[in-house]
Amino acid sequence: MTDKPDLPDVDEAAMKEFCAAIGELILWASLIDAQLNKALVGMFALPEHAMIEPIVAQLDARPKAELLKKRAKTIPSKDWKNGITNWVERAEKANANRNTVAHHAIRIEGGTITLHTSQLGKILSNLKDNDGKLEAGDRKGLSDIQAWIDQARNTYIEGQNVIANLDRFREAAAKAI
Repeated sequence: MTDKPDLPDVDEAAMKEFCAAIGELILWASLIDAQLNKALVGMFALPEHAMIEPIVAQLDARPKAELLKKRAKTIPSKDWKNGITNWVERAEKANANRNTVAHHAIRIEGGTITLHTSQLGKILSNLKDNDGKLEAGDRKGLSDIQAWIDQARNTYIEGQNVIANLDRFREAAAKAI
């Protein structure tokens, strides 16, 4: 049996709130990734089949986004093209934020909880001089994560509209065959 760990200089409720925000952002990013799957199916007018989405889901988010942006360039309607491209870029940002919360370490200093990277390259590129003391400048706090959650939620809502439009496109393409 393990004892509950003592958290240095931090309120347990604050830690729970911080961790809940991390989890919420990760879940929003997962929902957006599922939208990317549906968008690829729609953009390429892939046929209805139970295995299409699971096959598309095997791709990482970056290749999905690149395929969607590349395919969007072929759309004659500027509004549609820009709408899809802008949504995909926001989806990429949500995924990048998910990666930040999933791969950065939690640091507690003076009762404040932050995320920070332990990757040397990122630390060196983000060093800041604070009155002669070097500090890593890439720390992210709860307010950053909450802003990312809001952005991810809005991206998901926008994605629902993109998916609906692409479903109509796929239906029209299927009828044309």
